[in-house]
Amino acid sequence: MERLEQYLDKKYILQKGKLLYYNNTHFNNDTITDKIAESAIKKFPALVNAFISDKERKILETTVKGKGLIGEAEKAAKDEKLEKRIGLLIEAGEFEEAKKQTEDLAVDETRDNFIAEIEKEEKAIEDKIAAEEKAKILAEAKTKAEAEKAKAEAKANKP
Repeated sequence: MERLEQYLDKKYILQKGKLLYYNNTHFNNDTITDKIAESAIKKFPALVNAFISDKERKILETTVKGKGLIGEAEKAAKDEKLEKRIGLLIEAGEFEEAKKQTEDLAVDETRDNFIAEIEKEEKAIEDKIAAEEKAKILAEAKTKAEAEKAKAEAKANKP
């Protein structure tokens, strides 16, 4: 079935199921151009009835716009559910799964924000682990230094 909304970039759109026979050629909405339509209408004014009217065009444009708004609302609702799930994954430290889930987000800006948040959380954990390792190394060095000092004192106090 022909979907007229795909022809909204044209000034002249043939009504559903209509073909135009002009200059020994059949035209449909895929093949007719505005220039051909204007030429045919100029030569045969009654052909104007083969095309959708201004009112029909407005209805078609409004329908397309409405479908677009519904599609955007559906994407936003889907993204909202995904955002909650991703937030929970980030809180749980499941960064790889959170990154994987961001791929399904419809809005690029939202996806980019979540990826930045995931990377920030990963960095914070890496920094915490590095700080803990550094503290452990310092504690081991301190313990070793204290042990050597005690050994040296014991050796110095030996008669």
